Parts: sequence; C-alpha cells; structure tokens
Amino acid sequence: SEVLNDQNALFYTPEDFSDLCLKFELLLSDSEKRKRLAQQAQTDVQKYSWRERMQKILNAFGKAHV
Repeated sequence: SEVLNDQNALFYTPEDFSDLCLKFELLLSDSEKRKRLAQQAQTDVQKYSWRERMQKILNAFGKAHV
C-alpha cells in the first residue's frame, strides 16, 4: 500500500481466480486504462529510486546532527 494504489495498479480479490481473470480482461479491453495506470506507476515509482532513498537518508542524518 506504500507504493501501489488505485491510481497506478489494478487489484483483485486474493485467491479469487475469477476476479483475477476479470481484471485481466478489463486491462486487455481498455487500452486507455492500461496507459493511465502505467504512466502513473512510472511517475510514482520515481519517489522510490535509490537516489531518492539516499537523499532522504542524508537529509535525516543531517537534521539529526545539527
């Protein structure tokens, strides 16, 4: 839930194969939804790059030792 949400992923009910199939059918039939989810996921994942993570660590370390 930290990374994935309804704006960048499509969820299905765990252990419900029928629901999983429905979600695949939805994605296969709706190219705009696929594009929106993919674009948002690409944007959102940037916050979790190694560079961003290291910057957060350095910022926290700097604040702790001021």
